[in-house]
Amino acid sequence: MGITDHGFLRRLCHARAMSRTEILADRYWQIAFVWHGDRWAHTIAAVVGDRLVPLLDSREGTPVDRWPASPPLSDLHRQDARGANTVMLLGMAGRSHWSVTVQLSEGDRAASFQVACRIHAEWPAAAAPDRGAWPLGSRYRSSVCPRQQSPQAAWLAEQDLAVQLVAGPVADAPPGPPVTIATADHALDILPGPQGNSLPRTVRWNYCLTQTDTPGPSAIE
Repeated sequence: MGITDHGFLRRLCHARAMSRTEILADRYWQIAFVWHGDRWAHTIAAVVGDRLVPLLDSREGTPVDRWPASPPLSDLHRQDARGANTVMLLGMAGRSHWSVTVQLSEGDRAASFQVACRIHAEWPAAAAPDRGAWPLGSRYRSSVCPRQQSPQAAWLAEQDLAVQLVAGPVADAPPGPPVTIATADHALDILPGPQGNSLPRTVRWNYCLTQTDTPGPSAIE
């Protein structure tokens, strides 16, 4: 009976975990979901001819965060029914549950994200001081400096590429503040409004990236 090399087994398990990558792609977008610690992180890149242009990297929280900077997603499922280019992700932190649906629409040159969080408990005032005590949202680091177009829209432009990021609207959401986009240097947050006061409740936010023929922010300022 051979001797078990526990160090080798640990390295093998680590290598397998590091190799967990799922790609969602079409002619205009490549979204890479990479296993990061205990959750799926993702990067968003635009396809321009034979070039792949990195745009956004999700900023993840840690296992101890009850209100992480981005949805903590531990389960990933592909949906290929009827040709839909879609990935669904699920996860939880504390007593809250998140879901994200990512879909590519080649005809619209668009990548859309539909996010929901089911909240069972309120958060302390210090849960997210950099978000004005509102802890929910999706956070990215941008490879190109985002340019704010409006509270609900921003441009990501690089050479011959122009991408418009638009937040919301969320269908059937209760009355309240709209989903907004906040930019600072190379940081980008998509932030939903409170959407009611009852518990439990579901808070939703949507956002969509679209490749456009508009030259970009320098041409519209």
